[in-house]
Order: sequence, then structure tokens, then C-alpha cells
Amino acid sequence: MSRGEAGFTLMEVLVAITILGMSLILVFAIFSQGLTALHVDRAYSTAVILAKSKMDEVDLLEELAEGEEGGSSPGGYRWSREITETLGQPEGLDERLTRLFRVRVVVSWPEGSPQRRVTLETLRLWSRLEQRRVGL
Repeated sequence: MSRGEAGFTLMEVLVAITILGMSLILVFAIFSQGLTALHVDRAYSTAVILAKSKMDEVDLLEELAEGEEGGSSPGGYRWSREITETLGQPEGLDERLTRLFRVRVVVSWPEGSPQRRVTLETLRLWSRLEQRRVGL
């Protein structure tokens, strides 16, 4: 055999190993970012479900009244719900019989540098005649 057919040189093997190592680092970084995004998305989805649940509890109240309440939930989630009567009523409605409320639910959890939070807000129309709420 001649010298050119003997196989790979040490330099070629080192370059190939370096390229393989850099490729593996890139692949592991992509998987790590994907797992982090999955964890953040799961926490966000849980917060939205909790906020929607606290928003739906308003429909079970006998009468809407201004107020604020809050609490905590498993997983480190904290929630607050604020119900305030709006200043202006929709046109054509008798102010003595109907009232318009703004319902705001905030869910936060201690993950990340700034504390993450989800806010849901809606309007609810309370009718004294029918004793029920109407979502807007």
C-alpha cells in the first residue's frame, strides 16, 4: 500500500469528532428548549383553566355584588377575583332593575424572573326581574 491509501489521518479524525460533538450539543440544546417550552405551556394552561373556573363560579352566586376575594391552589398558583359595578349602564335598560358588573380574575404563579400571570376579564349583566346573570 502507498502512503495515501493507509486511512484517515489524526487531523481528519479530530475534525470529524469535533463536528459530531458540536452537532450533538446543538441537538441537546434544541431538546432542552423544547422541554422548557412544554413546561411553561403546561403551567400557562393550568392557570387559564383555574382562571376560567373562578370566572364561572360567579354564575353560581345568588346575587352579584362588588367585592374582591382570593386564594391559592395546588401547584403554587394564587388567584384573585374582583367584581366591580360599572359606572355606565347599557342604553335601554332600567338602572333599578339591571346592573352591569365587570369581573376580573388574575392567576399568578412563581415561575420565571417576572412572576407569570394570566388575566381574564368579562362583563356580567345582573337582572333583578329574572334573578339571573347574562354574560356579555
